[in-house]
Formats: sequence, structure tokens, C-alpha cells
Amino acid sequence: MRRSIGIVLFVAAGLAILVLTQSTHGPFGPDQNIARERVLRADLQFLRLAIRDFHEERKRYPSSASELVEARYVRKIPPDPLTNSTETWIWEGCLGEAGICNVHSGDPRHGAW
Repeated sequence: MRRSIGIVLFVAAGLAILVLTQSTHGPFGPDQNIARERVLRADLQFLRLAIRDFHEERKRYPSSASELVEARYVRKIPPDPLTNSTETWIWEGCLGEAGICNVHSGDPRHGAW
């Protein structure tokens, strides 16, 4: 009897730790989130360099992300690693000029990146 109570308490403590860990780190855990953020930083740098190169060579900004692909500045638009979609990138226009001059993640927690 005493042994079964100890096992039940051990299992209950383990489940409580599991639930608390999931609620503070999300479903992927801290290491996976850090990896996704690193990929996001690399993708943003890659896309921003493509926009800059396009602007330097053509003296204008691209009108859309697909223009970067068509002009072969990028092979394809990578998916946002936080949303797993190519459709959620936020393409920012330029003040006083037509076209896109910056890009941000579409994830609400990292939109300022």
C-alpha cells in the first residue's frame, strides 16, 4: 500500500513537471525555439541582402518578393521558420519610393525582426 502511494506521487510529480515545462517553453522546448530564431535571423539577413543587391544593381526596389525570384536574386522565398509558411512574411515598403525595402517575420512574437 505504501509503495503504491509512492509510485502514484512520483507519477503525479512527473506529470506536473511535464505540464509546467510545456506551458513555459511551448510545445517545442527552448532548444527548438532558439534554433528557429537562428534560422529566422539567417533568412532575414539573406532576404535583406537580396533586396539591397537588387536596389544597388537596378536603382529601384523590387515591387514584390516574387520579383526577387524572377530576377534570380534568390532561388525561392524561404518559409518563415516561426510560422512554417512563405505567405506570412511582412514585406515593408519604402518611404518616398515604390517597392519593398525590408522584410519581417509574420509571427506576432517576432514581428519587429
